[in-house]
Amino acid sequence: VIQGIFRSNYVIFGVAVVQNMYGPKSTTTAAILSAILVPMYNFLAVVALSIFGEKRENDWKKIILDIIKNPLIISSVLGIIFSLLGIRLPTAVDSKVKGNLKTAFVVLTIKLVILPLIMIPMVVMMGYRDADLLSGVLAYQTPVAVSSYIMAQQAGADGQLAGQLVVFSSVLSIFTLFVTIFILRTMGLLAV
Repeated sequence: VIQGIFRSNYVIFGVAVVQNMYGPKSTTTAAILSAILVPMYNFLAVVALSIFGEKRENDWKKIILDIIKNPLIISSVLGIIFSLLGIRLPTAVDSKVKGNLKTAFVVLTIKLVILPLIMIPMVVMMGYRDADLLSGVLAYQTPVAVSSYIMAQQAGADGQLAGQLVVFSSVLSIFTLFVTIFILRTMGLLAV
């Protein structure tokens, strides 16, 4: 549930949607935001799953060790290092949906509706418009990241729910993103 609310597929959607609407020269904010969001999402997911996963770890030393040893954290750190050094690399949902519908509805309502209703006005009040504003919108309203399913399974958490949240959020975000972009364009905050 925690991952379902805060994790998103921003890397897949963010830069692509901004580039599609504003062209390649306008993707700077989206690219920078993805470099910040991916390690942050991974770090927060490891913490949440260590505390609330099947093992319910309360030992902070163990949680810190889990963070340091986590493959997604290691790969995020290596990715940052490789990027800074300029090193280039070569280019489930189970069928038991019914039991998770209430939880999925709550999580996706928070993720795709409530969180954007809180965060987007804040981004607008900070003065962001056009491609920069769209980057902020996509940071909060893109589907749940696929990696949340894998991490939930590895932590002994509810992998089934995590997988369902990935699928449902992917389908629902098509509608919520369209509506959000339409409203922001109508308000003159996103110009093309």
